[in-house]
Amino acid sequence: MNYGKLSKKLMTEMLVATLLGSALMTGCGSGSKAKTDTSSVASNIDDDKMNGETKNEAENTEDVEETTTEESKEEDEWAGYWTANIGDSGTCGENVTWELRENGELVISGTGAMDDFFSGHAPKYCGDNINTVVVEDGITSIGESAFYHCTGITSVTIPDSVTTIGSSAFDTCNRITEITIPDSVTSIGSFAFYSCEGLTAITLPNSITSIDSGMFDNCSWMTSITIPDSVTTIGDNAFSGCDRLVSITFPKSLDRIGICAFEYCHSLTDITIPDGTTTIDHNAFDGCENLANISIPDSVTGIGSFAFYETAWLEAQPDGIVYIGKVAYDYKGENHSDTDLVLNNDTVGIAGGAFYLDSWITSMTIPESVTCIEYEAFEDYTKMVIHGKSGSYAEEYAKEENIEFVAE
Repeated sequence: MNYGKLSKKLMTEMLVATLLGSALMTGCGSGSKAKTDTSSVASNIDDDKMNGETKNEAENTEDVEETTTEESKEEDEWAGYWTANIGDSGTCGENVTWELRENGELVISGTGAMDDFFSGHAPKYCGDNINTVVVEDGITSIGESAFYHCTGITSVTIPDSVTTIGSSAFDTCNRITEITIPDSVTSIGSFAFYSCEGLTAITLPNSITSIDSGMFDNCSWMTSITIPDSVTTIGDNAFSGCDRLVSITFPKSLDRIGICAFEYCHSLTDITIPDGTTTIDHNAFDGCENLANISIPDSVTGIGSFAFYETAWLEAQPDGIVYIGKVAYDYKGENHSDTDLVLNNDTVGIAGGAFYLDSWITSMTIPESVTCIEYEAFEDYTKMVIHGKSGSYAEEYAKEENIEFVAE
């Protein structure tokens, strides 16, 4: 792929636009209202009636203004501007209460689940007066956005009775430095620790099966993470922007690394993907500029576009077809002495966008070992011929994409 021909931004837009099609491109039509001539009607309206209607309209306007004021006040409270004082208490679940005690200790007690709160809106007990959170035994779940934007919190205690932590539960609690999640927790929602910038250490339980989308996105002080052996999926943007992350221990159970999962983790230098992993989605390690050493097992067959873009590893690769593991990832170089490319006999996949801008390619020989060709691997299908074994995945792919296929 010749990156000099087109900027990454433009290419990404082209790929996304092609993928999503008109669904994203269709704008809202501006409907036209029928024009009504009201002059003759108005001239026949009785003055008293007009005055009455004007008065009613004014009263309705006042009602709307009052309602709007009340709604704005309520929105302000929900937005986290309402700050609890020492001694305040309330309910946050059917059988769950909260109390703000001395020294800023917020105690959640009772039995069962906490309420879920509106996404992006802090519950009323949140505020700078809270320093620590103690969730007492008996609570079974920490609700969605339960401590959203509680920027004063420095520590959290979670009991073994908790099984679920909701989405955005600790979103933007940027003074928490470390947290231990008990093995009783089987589910942690997306963006649960989003932008917890002060978080340097976290112990994850062996009971979760996925790191959900955005879970540690923008945790900029996190330096290392050990992902439990129970995890099979690392979600989209899970660790994006963790720019001090220098060490990742992946579990042997890992199957998929999601879109932009480690994007812009500038301090990463080495990664070892475990055997059994099959998919690394697009932009997964994009912008990890110091990532120089990458170990990829043969089990990885699917790699999305830009998965290792702007990495030291890619910069160090020689001209020609670039492989990562046994996947054809890219083509580097300007001088194309041979327009007929032949992939290695043990190639198992072709990455997304691998040859997307290389319209000079007239033919490619794809071995029988290839079982995965990702989205937009090639730019112009009509100009290329695929050579391969009859009955192979390459032949099936060529038929689906209307590419000429020559059996060998």
